[in-house]
Amino acid sequence: MKNKIFKKGELTTQQLVMIIILILSFAIILFFIFRLNLGGTTNKEICHDSVVKKSNAVLGKFTGEIKCKTSYTCISAGEKCDEITATNTVSVDANNKDEIFKAIADEMTNCWWMFGEGKLNYGGGCAICSYIDFDDKVETEEISYKQFLDYLTKPRNIQSSNENYLFYLYGVSSLNSLFSIKPIWKLGYDADIKIPLQGKFIIMTGKVKKGILKPEEVVSPEFPFKIEQIPADCNGNFITQG
Repeated sequence: MKNKIFKKGELTTQQLVMIIILILSFAIILFFIFRLNLGGTTNKEICHDSVVKKSNAVLGKFTGEIKCKTSYTCISAGEKCDEITATNTVSVDANNKDEIFKAIADEMTNCWWMFGEGKLNYGGGCAICSYIDFDDKVETEEISYKQFLDYLTKPRNIQSSNENYLFYLYGVSSLNSLFSIKPIWKLGYDADIKIPLQGKFIIMTGKVKKGILKPEEVVSPEFPFKIEQIPADCNGNFITQG
């Protein structure tokens, strides 16, 4: 009888050990899922929330600091990007230019949203939202400003609105209206200037001062700059981390 009681107790102990192992395994899986989520959308939300709080602080309502991290985005057709260590990879078909354009345009709209769409006064400064690199397969594709600007006239395909990328980023719905505020872009469009995709690019936004007596001007995200093309107005000072 004692032996039977002991065996029953031994079996119960094994079951408890198995339950503990299962609980620990589940906790570890949840931890990694949580960490992966922080590397994606959550960072954008943290940034946007900090910009809102900083804007309120400027108005004297709350205190807050900008907590925005620069993302390192690889636009990939299946290979690694050489210029950056990617924290975010967007998969595209190298033969489908619309997929490449969408990856770039979405980075631009994410940047614009993170910093309040030009509506928030968070104290000024320039922000590098993303470093972008293209893998070797995408780099061999030939695209132009004309093709990209034409793509920006397409709807963003979000549930809340049918507006196109142009309207969201620049407040105009047509290229003719865009060229009235950015005439130099019309030159690039008419000349069908090609865009070399080799090297590392940035997507940025911010508020810069064009003159001592002029108010700060909001900078809408544009097609990614090469690093050496960062506007001089930023003076190398950025409010983003990383």
